[in-house]
Amino acid sequence: MDGKWITDAFTRVDKLIDPATGIRLKTEDTRLPELAAILEKERLSRKRRIAILGGYLLLRAGLASHQELDRQSGEERTRSLLGGDYLFGVYLRWLVQNGEGELLAYLTPVHKTIQIHLAAGGTADEAADELFAGFRRYLSRGQEEVSRTRRPQ
Repeated sequence: MDGKWITDAFTRVDKLIDPATGIRLKTEDTRLPELAAILEKERLSRKRRIAILGGYLLLRAGLASHQELDRQSGEERTRSLLGGDYLFGVYLRWLVQNGEGELLAYLTPVHKTIQIHLAAGGTADEAADELFAGFRRYLSRGQEEVSRTRRPQ
């Protein structure tokens, strides 16, 4: 696997985040290498791989910021809420700028379902699993469309 494009995704996404926010992306997401391996198997350009991986990084970081709210109070809680909302905005801008409107449309209901699940007391691990599954379903959907177009009529 070409780890350079994973590093490139981090670098490019990090450049979008205003340093004044104090937000730093975490690199220890255990699902990241798995998503990268799935992306590597897809017939996608390097640019698309980076765009999809960057979208995952931003959405995961935004959800992680919001998951902290129950354990916080006062200014710290406000900072986490605003940080998560800021990251969701950056996620939207990232996908639009990279021409990933279809991915954005596909993941919007997934994202909302995760938010509702978390508000109802769902766990961070369940949210991370569902987010990863959403990306995986999107990518496998593309493979199914390719397979359908290759079937004899």
